[in-house]
Amino acid sequence: MSGSGTGRLAELRSAFDQSFALAAEEPADDQERLLAIRIGEDAYALPVGAITAIAHAGQILALPSPMGEFLGLSGLRGDLLPVYSLGALLGYSAPASKPHWVVQCGDLDRVGLAFDTFEGYLMVPRLELQAPQKESPARELLSSIVRFNGVVRVVIDLPSIVKLIRNRIQGQ
Repeated sequence: MSGSGTGRLAELRSAFDQSFALAAEEPADDQERLLAIRIGEDAYALPVGAITAIAHAGQILALPSPMGEFLGLSGLRGDLLPVYSLGALLGYSAPASKPHWVVQCGDLDRVGLAFDTFEGYLMVPRLELQAPQKESPARELLSSIVRFNGVVRVVIDLPSIVKLIRNRIQGQ
């Protein structure tokens, strides 16, 4: 990775870590903390409260699986995690290249969710979160929609994603 890429990674990690350090000072009841990401060209957001770690995707050891969304195993901050393609879980076709980012989420069922682009940290008023349209595909995996700086982002319900993974594994 180039020097400027390393600096950007350190800056993004610092902003993410800082969001937890400042949480006690922020009015928790009227602000939603989100990570802005992209899957393909589409803008999404992940609720910070549902994430235990974020890191640049390192080596992911591919293993055979009947679940097409399963990318393999990876080490993330001392945990060995099964890593899944977040895009594939949302119905996107399999990515052509290795994902760049992984978030760790889930309490008992910890998983890594991989995606391509991490755009930054957002803090938005909760009143600006709107329910997604009922006819949206994968509606049960989406919690809300928010417009921030002119970009409309769909907020992904990470506990529902973890539950979907667990249900698919148990159904195999």
